[in-house]
Amino acid sequence: MLDLDTIFITDLKNRLPYKDVRSIKAWLKKNKVIWYGDKGSKRQYIFKVPFERALLQMKITDLNKSGADWATVFSLETELYNQYKKQIESREVPQRLPVMNRKVYKPFGESGNQFIQDLQNI
Repeated sequence: MLDLDTIFITDLKNRLPYKDVRSIKAWLKKNKVIWYGDKGSKRQYIFKVPFERALLQMKITDLNKSGADWATVFSLETELYNQYKKQIESREVPQRLPVMNRKVYKPFGESGNQFIQDLQNI
């Protein structure tokens, strides 16, 4: 079975510089990315591949406007991104330090001391 990565439109707020769903849909329409929705559900989603392609196309267009050799700049940026990603993935998760001995609560009253003694005698 083919597993397709999907992204919910509300989750695109983190990836695009828009906070409103209407603005996100306008960006998707402008970049010809189709969004889908399950029947009876308000949650709409897109497929990850066309979205990533639209982001890359936007990046290439910006590089062409600047007059740079976009293929060289783009390959360098992708290489740097991959190196950065490898560095992040290779980091080990720091081990948690053992919990230090905490002060044990010692009741001051007779009834509290008696309760602690009764618990210890069980």
